[in-house]
Amino acid sequence: MPAGNSITSVAALALIGTLARRGKPVDALLQRAALDPAAPPDAERHLPAELYYELWEQALALLPDAALGVQVGAAFDLEALEAFGFLAMSCETLQSAYERTARVRALYNVGSRWELDVSGQRLRMVWLPWSIAVRSERARRAVNEYHVSEMLASICQMTQRRLIPQRICFRHPAPLDVSAHRELLGCTPEFEADYDGFEADLSWLSEPLRGKNPRLRAYFEKQCERARQAFAGDPAFTALVRQRLVAGMESGTLGMAEVARSLGTSQRSLHRRLSDEGTRYNDLVDDVRRQFAEQYLARPRLAVAEVAYLVGFNDPSAFFKAFRRWTGVTPSEWRQNAAGTLSAAP
Repeated sequence: MPAGNSITSVAALALIGTLARRGKPVDALLQRAALDPAAPPDAERHLPAELYYELWEQALALLPDAALGVQVGAAFDLEALEAFGFLAMSCETLQSAYERTARVRALYNVGSRWELDVSGQRLRMVWLPWSIAVRSERARRAVNEYHVSEMLASICQMTQRRLIPQRICFRHPAPLDVSAHRELLGCTPEFEADYDGFEADLSWLSEPLRGKNPRLRAYFEKQCERARQAFAGDPAFTALVRQRLVAGMESGTLGMAEVARSLGTSQRSLHRRLSDEGTRYNDLVDDVRRQFAEQYLARPRLAVAEVAYLVGFNDPSAFFKAFRRWTGVTPSEWRQNAAGTLSAAP
């Protein structure tokens, strides 16, 4: 998992997607974040929190709407988080979803979190953002409103009904017009409060989830834990190279020369530093390709030959051989096994 303060690139894509739908130019934002809108979203790819705030600052310059944060959050699709989102949706109750995703929350963000506090017959969900300096106060406010709105939207998706909190709170002052906040959040927020988040009846925690499925939950929990361990186990320089490879997978630049250049080092130094950490460059490339291949194969609309091309193989037969070496099965067999697991009843 990327070191330091970061967030999944899916959150940035949610912001950029909202701007695009409202007719705003987004090429500069995509370029700044090194995101390819034509590629399937990669929930495991992270952006530094500082860059995340910068994107919000640029977005608000394009669309100076005081309600942009709640608008983007209300439109968020939990399924875009892939295994992390599916893990939440397959749990039995909201409390189970919170507890199980909290264990692997580094897949979503690093350095910020949601904190659950229970007192009497009420629960309080508090959003604790990154402890970093933010250049734009407007961006900071929008980000806090986005995460509160996104959490409430995710709860609605998991329960398949609209649950409205008793209180929604923000620490910053109120904008001049709060009508959009009231419409999208279900009630008028309290501003200049002592926390960012919301309060609700304790019964929310036992609210059943419509997609609950123990078998699916176990599957996605395993997927999340595997991803978390893969990133958490990387030494410092290896983690940096992995990040560059993930970014390069989307742009098609997996060569050692490009990666070394992006890190400000030579190929020889890159090879030596990886060796010092017990890692080989080709092994990292294989691992990143395998992860992307599995994500792409989970999307039925992509043909296996397309998947081969997307992960850097010009010859599908070479991809077949490599995938069998990685997983012990062919791409088609892996897709069939995954489909059977995901469709199985509890």
